[in-house]
Amino acid sequence: MIGSYILCTVLLIFLFITSPRLFKSISAYQMNTQKKGA
Repeated sequence: MIGSYILCTVLLIFLFITSPRLFKSISAYQMNTQKKGA
């Protein structure tokens, strides 16, 4: 039980750290595609 709780916490921290990077890369990719289209 305690092990699964720790695993969930680590997963949440991992998502919290990586999600801003993913959001930045996705927004940058969208901006690049918009520039190419225009």
